[in-house]
Amino acid sequence: MFQPAPHRFQPGLPLSEHPVHKMPPTGAPYIWGRWHKSRVSLEGYRREAVSLAKAALGRGHGQPTRFLIFGRPRSGSTLLTRLLNQVPEITCGGEMLNKAMFAPHAYLNRMARLSGAGAHGSKYLSYQMLEIQKPRDPRRFFAGLVADGFQIIHLKRNTFEQSLSLSLAQATGRYHRKPGEPAVERPTQVRLDPDAFLRQYTWNASMLDYEHCLLAGLPHLSVIYETDLQNAGAHSATVAGICSALGVAPGAVKADMRRIGGPKGVMRATNVDELRDKVRELLPLQMAG
Repeated sequence: MFQPAPHRFQPGLPLSEHPVHKMPPTGAPYIWGRWHKSRVSLEGYRREAVSLAKAALGRGHGQPTRFLIFGRPRSGSTLLTRLLNQVPEITCGGEMLNKAMFAPHAYLNRMARLSGAGAHGSKYLSYQMLEIQKPRDPRRFFAGLVADGFQIIHLKRNTFEQSLSLSLAQATGRYHRKPGEPAVERPTQVRLDPDAFLRQYTWNASMLDYEHCLLAGLPHLSVIYETDLQNAGAHSATVAGICSALGVAPGAVKADMRRIGGPKGVMRATNVDELRDKVRELLPLQMAG
């Protein structure tokens, strides 16, 4: 397994100077290098209006424990969300901040009250923060959530595998395979462009470094895909640990999704070794066990 060497963004510098801001993301649905269509969508504002109307009608009382799953795409956030939704006292609303909004913090609080659950949360992908919500001060936004009682769950995955999964999903348009879908007898073989993959890897490695800088000094839980989610045998312990942090009783969980990427999935890159070599050429990597 490849692990990127630690990045060297100097502590103490404002996050606005992080190199990720000068690196255009790659792949769908980015247009012209930086523009994300969800930034100009009206759907987020509609959601805010609906939640305000429901709150005005007196729906939703009290404030449940709140949490936010934060990380890069293809790091296991959908799997974790599905597992948590199997716990009786927890509801997890998925990507609730994937469209631009006026006041995302207030929206999360309203949706938590409207849920009627003991604990309510959602997932927030780091690209959605930088490319869609665009808070003026991301660290202040997260510090405000923590001060308000939110539990932040930082979800991480090996950057090479995460980038490979994302590249395959973008190339094929398939992101998840749900139970009940027809079985695919022969895996879809895809050759990924090495230069495009290198741009994907570099962007994602820089995003992970940005996430670490953003959360440094803020209390948060850490969930690692390889040790906490990849194997079904770890799911119960992972969910139990999160439940303990949220102050709710754990429940029995079982994965209801099947992998569609990687050696055991139905989508495979035919040139994985070439991609590894391409990454080795320009980036300092170290082998991990």
